[in-house]
Amino acid sequence: MGAIELTALLWREREALQTAVERQQQLLEALRESDGGAVDDSLAALARALDELRPVILERDIEITALADDWGVLTELTVALLPRFAPPGPWSRIFADHLDALTDLATRAVATGLTVDELLRRRGVTEGMRLPVSRSMYTGSVED
Repeated sequence: MGAIELTALLWREREALQTAVERQQQLLEALRESDGGAVDDSLAALARALDELRPVILERDIEITALADDWGVLTELTVALLPRFAPPGPWSRIFADHLDALTDLATRAVATGLTVDELLRRRGVTEGMRLPVSRSMYTGSVED
């Protein structure tokens, strides 16, 4: 694979993360309305979305590691570092655009996830449905 294939993977990640964030938001609304049936349905829909998101993240991480070798990057390459180490051409901007979109989605996921976790705890549910993302995953900083 190369930069083109990684871009396709990042689009898949964005779509899968967008779907997961939407399912998370639906769960939040169902919890706020105290609709037990809708909560169960939303939990199931979120679990399916997470099942689709996790392998995409794994595949992306594997591809980035392979590309780091191809590009001669001696540091651990992450999504946050892609724009900096991208090959010549439009790649830096393309990867920066993906990074911006993923960071925005991760910010929404974290904020909604905290509220969902709290509402689930109030219902006695200790196993949350937190999305496997954080802002630091995309920014490279440790802030959440």
